[in-house]
Amino acid sequence: AAAGPGPGRRNLRAGMGQGAPVAAAGADTQDVELLTLVITETADGTTTTLAPFSPPRPCYLVDLRSATPDTTGALELAGGARRVQYDGVGDSMTYANVHAGGAAMAAWPPIASFGVGTVFELVVTGSNAHPLHIHIQPYQITAFSGGETELSNGYFAVGDWHDTLLTADAGGGSTVTVRTQADTFTGKAVVHCHILEHEDEGMMAWFEITGTEGTQYAAATTLDPTCYRGAFA
Repeated sequence: AAAGPGPGRRNLRAGMGQGAPVAAAGADTQDVELLTLVITETADGTTTTLAPFSPPRPCYLVDLRSATPDTTGALELAGGARRVQYDGVGDSMTYANVHAGGAAMAAWPPIASFGVGTVFELVVTGSNAHPLHIHIQPYQITAFSGGETELSNGYFAVGDWHDTLLTADAGGGSTVTVRTQADTFTGKAVVHCHILEHEDEGMMAWFEITGTEGTQYAAATTLDPTCYRGAFA
């Protein structure tokens, strides 16, 4: 497929949260037929009712809304300062700051530490203008400060799991509460604004996940006895 707009090419809008640009008004577009559906009635005029099916979740994605978080803190996406802070800790991660005094990037400190196999809760501000992305573990939305059950026409809803969060219709000063498991993996988990220009300007940090590699959240099977570890059977 050829890149970029032009004759015979079509600009497609990316899905919510993907960050891809949308075709500008007046850009070259082309209507193309992608799919044809032919609907045929069954011979006797009846249809089969499909049985409801709820697939089991992996234990790292169990519903955490009834869990008791091991840690709760405030995560701020500060756009003007181009920084990410946890409970007020964190500086703008610019090249100048990282390498001040001849320091190496490996010496840049984490904004918080969490134990592997635990649940931590983040009360997020700034996601109305800056998409929040956390590496390694996805997170579950547990509350919006405005009391909504969903935003963005239902794309972001309480109970949903995401790895990128942008709540543009929530307004400034709003918060979103999310929970996540620090599951299995230890080490650095990067957290940053998913507008790459802002990230490059310093809006990035990292969490340190400590403990024994491979440790999992023991209460997951209590919250959901049907969850599975390892491969789906």
